[in-house]
Amino acid sequence: SVFNFYRPDYTAPGTESADANLLTPEFQIATTPALIGYINTMESIIDGFVLDDGSEYINQDAYVDLADNATTLVTALDLLLTGGTLGEANRQRIIAAVDLYDETNPGEYAFRLEMALVLIVISPEYMVQR
Repeated sequence: SVFNFYRPDYTAPGTESADANLLTPEFQIATTPALIGYINTMESIIDGFVLDDGSEYINQDAYVDLADNATTLVTALDLLLTGGTLGEANRQRIIAAVDLYDETNPGEYAFRLEMALVLIVISPEYMVQR
């Protein structure tokens, strides 16, 4: 089988694909612990280079400078990380989360950047190759 150890007839239970009788063998390994582990790992990595200034991974200065405007920040990161494919519902949720931090306080810009980065890299638009 081209699916190696994945069952070729696997359907992810409780999903829209299951309701449509679609086979999704690649999702057999997308377990809750695996996804939570991915989210935690990405948050740790992003926290390390945004808040602990490990900027060798990304030139964060350009993005911190955009952090006073959540829409501009999310649009720039969406283009960088998903090729501009972030869905409108997810875009609005991320913008709202970024706006939980004070846009008038430059001391919170790194937190705004970190929030936007984490939420984009855990989004389906980032995680699923097209």
